[in-house]
Amino acid sequence: MRTILVLPTLALVAACGSAEPKRDAAPESTSTTGAATSASPSAGQTASMPMQSSTGMEEMQAHLQAIRGASGDSMRAMLPAHRQMTANMLASMGREMREMDMKGDAAWDATADSLRQDLVRMPEMDSAELKGFMPAHQARLERLMEMHRRMSGGMKM
Repeated sequence: MRTILVLPTLALVAACGSAEPKRDAAPESTSTTGAATSASPSAGQTASMPMQSSTGMEEMQAHLQAIRGASGDSMRAMLPAHRQMTANMLASMGREMREMDMKGDAAWDATADSLRQDLVRMPEMDSAELKGFMPAHQARLERLMEMHRRMSGGMKM
């Protein structure tokens, strides 16, 4: 496996808390409620991306900030880790909602489904397409995080 050394990639890896992003693994699929329906992340991935505290969302915000300033080629290099981080976030949010006995509304379901579709489409994009696509994708991520905060009453778990 080749290691691509790009400053934003290194920042992303540090923010994710892992030594190197998984490049082979596709992000886990999730249903409309966020439950895993295929390959689950390993224990190390789950532990490195806890959404059950504000830390996970803070890490995602830092990650999104790094992407905002990245070139299309840098975004392509960060994509495998971004896809895994996003899939982990979706699964974690779904798990938290189930634990709190909460159901997502139509806006939640539509946003989560759109993000899952993004994760499938993004690997097929070239650098220029990805650069143009990323602002809308980031807006969906931020919208979902805000919905999650509102639905959970802003409580830290």
